[in-house]
Amino acid sequence: MASLGGHIISRHCYSDLNPVLAVGNATLNVISEEGTRQIPLNEHFLAGLASADLKPEEILESVYIPHSQKWEFVSAFRQAQCQQNALADVNAGMRVLLREGTDTIEDLSISYGGVGATTISAQKSCQQLVGR
Repeated sequence: MASLGGHIISRHCYSDLNPVLAVGNATLNVISEEGTRQIPLNEHFLAGLASADLKPEEILESVYIPHSQKWEFVSAFRQAQCQQNALADVNAGMRVLLREGTDTIEDLSISYGGVGATTISAQKSCQQLVGR
């Protein structure tokens, strides 16, 4: 937990970073004797699904955090009992991509931490809001 990589790999449900990294389309670059591969830091990885997990022989080499695009906005939110040195009661990462020059939602991602066993993606809500 003392590093970005340790924080991500631990996948704690109360993580402040994982929701915002997930909506920001971060990618994990892992390495082993077999070579390298990329794992999207998404709800499948955060849920610990075998198809999106590190293999025992792999280590995290780096984390790619892409720049936002024009008309794309990413924000993080956190609610805790006190402002410093406290686990969040709930936290969220939100990303919206607007159609250029409009306020129409072209793409939307929302993830929450602290409300379940893993970071939760609000996919159905996002799908309902695209195009509005």
